[in-house]
Amino acid sequence: MFEKKEDDAWVSLSEAPSDAGTYRVKYILNEDDEYATATSDPVEFTITKASSEVTITSNLDKIYNGNKVDEPTYKTSGSAGSVSINYQEYKD
Repeated sequence: MFEKKEDDAWVSLSEAPSDAGTYRVKYILNEDDEYATATSDPVEFTITKASSEVTITSNLDKIYNGNKVDEPTYKTSGSAGSVSINYQEYKD
């Protein structure tokens, strides 16, 4: 039986977890004609977030012509989340 930790409580799951988070598992052996029920001690484990990377693949250098720089191209690995672009002006 798998459970997920949410705040200070453990919530039962219907299947094995795959998302990042803290979990625990315990096994329950059902009784039969010869043996009583047995339950293992719970074992806690963590699925950690995977690494992500974003790399700018275009050259943004340009000679001044009054127009904005082109939107940079980039490649990502890991997360499928959205990418935000933030420009900063460098001043000496």
